[in-house]
Amino acid sequence: MVLEYERLALREVEEQDGLCIVGRGLGVQRIVSKLVKNLCRQQKLILGLRFSKEWLRSLEQWFLVSQKIAPHCYPREIDASYSRTERQSVYHLQQGFLIVSSTILVHDLLLHVIPADKVSCVVVNEAEFLVDESRIECFIIRLLKEQNKNCSVKAFSERAEYFTRGFHLVEKAMRNLRVTKLYLWPRFRVEVDHCLQRSSGQLVELEVRQTPKMASLSKAILEAMGACLVELKRRNKSIDVSELDIESALFKSFDFVILKQLEPMWHNVSSHTKQLIRDLRTLRNILTFATKLNCVSFFNFLMAITQSEDTSKSNWLMSKTGEKIFTYAKSRIYQRKSKETTDLGRKEKRAKSASTSNIPLDMKVILEPSPKWSVLHSLLQEIRAKTDGAQWDEMLSIGYGCRVIIFVKDVSTMVELSEIVKNDKAPEEYLRKEFQKLLKSRDEAVARAKRLLAKEIADSENFDEIEAGLDDLQVTSTNEFTSYCSNEDTLGEQDLFHNLSLEIPDIEIVTVEGRIETWKALEILESLKPRFVIMYEPQNSLIRQLEVYQNEMNELPLEVFCLVYENSVEKDKFEKALQYEAHSFERLIREKENMVVYVEEEYSNTEKIEEDTTRFGIIEEGTSNRTSRKIRGRIYVDMREFRSKLPQLLYDNGVELIPVTLSIGDYVLSKSIFVERKSLSDLTSSLQSGRLFSQVQQLCRHCRFPCLLIEFPPGKSFLLSSFSELVKELNPISLLSRLVLLTIHFPTLRLIWCHTEYFCGSVFAALKSSEPIDELPDIDSLSQPETDSREYDNYSAVDLLLQLPGVHERNVQSILNRFNSIQELCNADEAELEKTLGSNHAKILYEFLHSTTPNLYEGQFK
Repeated sequence: MVLEYERLALREVEEQDGLCIVGRGLGVQRIVSKLVKNLCRQQKLILGLRFSKEWLRSLEQWFLVSQKIAPHCYPREIDASYSRTERQSVYHLQQGFLIVSSTILVHDLLLHVIPADKVSCVVVNEAEFLVDESRIECFIIRLLKEQNKNCSVKAFSERAEYFTRGFHLVEKAMRNLRVTKLYLWPRFRVEVDHCLQRSSGQLVELEVRQTPKMASLSKAILEAMGACLVELKRRNKSIDVSELDIESALFKSFDFVILKQLEPMWHNVSSHTKQLIRDLRTLRNILTFATKLNCVSFFNFLMAITQSEDTSKSNWLMSKTGEKIFTYAKSRIYQRKSKETTDLGRKEKRAKSASTSNIPLDMKVILEPSPKWSVLHSLLQEIRAKTDGAQWDEMLSIGYGCRVIIFVKDVSTMVELSEIVKNDKAPEEYLRKEFQKLLKSRDEAVARAKRLLAKEIADSENFDEIEAGLDDLQVTSTNEFTSYCSNEDTLGEQDLFHNLSLEIPDIEIVTVEGRIETWKALEILESLKPRFVIMYEPQNSLIRQLEVYQNEMNELPLEVFCLVYENSVEKDKFEKALQYEAHSFERLIREKENMVVYVEEEYSNTEKIEEDTTRFGIIEEGTSNRTSRKIRGRIYVDMREFRSKLPQLLYDNGVELIPVTLSIGDYVLSKSIFVERKSLSDLTSSLQSGRLFSQVQQLCRHCRFPCLLIEFPPGKSFLLSSFSELVKELNPISLLSRLVLLTIHFPTLRLIWCHTEYFCGSVFAALKSSEPIDELPDIDSLSQPETDSREYDNYSAVDLLLQLPGVHERNVQSILNRFNSIQELCNADEAELEKTLGSNHAKILYEFLHSTTPNLYEGQFK
């Protein structure tokens, strides 16, 4: 069933290409699925970008229900398992919905494997990420539009806030998508509000009062965050402090704001400021878990932080506020049977066994349960009372499938609640069991949690990209640690779902994680048809899906209970998220009124601009959207490089890109110029692992002019390290020292320093201009030594020769031509060496080979 506002939104997109932004949870997946169905009925070739495997499976189920679509038009995923011949056969059917891997699609478009003129439409999911023109999807749309101007583009997004985190980002996204219409469907739009208000469902928000210790704990954490913010403002007078407050620091967007302000001056940012940013992230995670985890798991989480953090740098750990945090966390688990109350802050003794008899005698176990557990238990009892016996049989006859669904955010909470709801004593037994595990395996738990804390929280692709170059900002991982705390290691999400439904009749505990598509809950509701729904944690998108479901199933009334802590950060974040989305849509509405629309004629009218900017091999920043091109040479590009912006800029400069899988280098400009590209973060890891040494060694063996391109993140300072860290890095394992050693070991290696991708394109154009246009090695020869003066098979022997005194790059080939082995070289006399190397180099080599060395160990091993 398609709701009225969904039908209107679908009609808008079908009539004219555009970007459709829908409020989270309002059913953007249903709109996209209906659109794809309608397009497939026309039996044309449709391409899908940024579709996940979960979405593909959902589309397949929708198509199976339909009776009007031919089987060969069903959605199909084209990945690396398909050969080029197999892909060609699929493309030339010219029918169906194909979800092709982005790198494979770029390859097929550049090499004309796919008939671009036969592509009818491109459907783009998660269009919020296309605000960045360096995205490979932007390059794909551009190639398609150049080869087929009649190809339509229909883009969808449900994250309005992503388009308001900068200046006119929605215009940039529309320009990258080559669309001219913007369609906005927020929750407060009249059509949406009128449709969803007709539901017969009932939403009851139950405010749960926190325990005094939980409230004190949250207050102490907020005090620590406030102290960090005050110190951050004091040490950085040049940044805008209008958004640096406690309310902003509760969200991950705070990291985006502060890092964007500090990036241009990152080389001048002190290590103390960087530590303050790390501390704010850590404290935000602690604040979230203070209400999310049970008392034992939360205390274990705190102990893991003390093991992973450098206490000499994190000031909050050594402050009085930090002491309060640990004191309150301990007091929720145990107290000392001591008259001195000051002993609360001491570390507890480690237990040697899991039995309760091994608990220290001076320890009074408290194990404070979560307040939500008792409310949840009361709710379930009330629901059972309403649906006992004949009442439930009557509900089943109407069409209900189960009594109640409990929605949680992650798998660890689902496992925990499965133990809690069994009986009245289950919470106490569960906490005691967890506490005994803590006493038994404290060392193992901390070590394991420490490894998990080394990973970053990846709730948004956008933050991952922003923080990619800031490797020194370590983030405390959280969601994996909670899985550990709940002892969920062996069962997958789907297995847990089935096991729980078998153990607890008529009660389903379902997880809907934040990174999973927001339509997952709607599918679960449609399949289970519950009478009651309990939201263990408030979720904006889930409430919207419940509204949509109730409008679809109006004949089955639904009662929804939402558990939220009273006067808590949990409630504040939920309300702020709703306000943030509403404000984002309001801003987009204002931008739409004054928007500059780029029409197709403006995209193509760039021939003169391109001629001016490429005459001398120069690419101007901001002139990447062009269609008229004049071929100015060819370059082999590794398939993995298309994730960066550089291939697009080379394409702008008139270079013909040949996508291949290179085993040597990333770019092949000519037979003599190979380039290995390294971003700043990749350079650091490659030098540490030694991988870059092997890569450069291969480059030096296969070309005359090996180049290492060091690419700095855009917007950051053009420095390898900050001034404050230069003195500390003067050691053999620092980045600068490793780089110097690399250049000493490979004297023919050229370093190319690029502060932007545009400058990289200019450098490549200059290098390419000195070489013949079509001078490229054969593809098959890239993994083999070249057939020139450097052709040799025994690399070890040649490396040994180059280390000998008197032997260098210019005369090593003469030695290889005259002598067949190292032994023959050593047995040669000085006159014979002079004929090959000349008098000076021959004398140096001969003296080295025939000089005697005193035995320093003589007499020591008799």
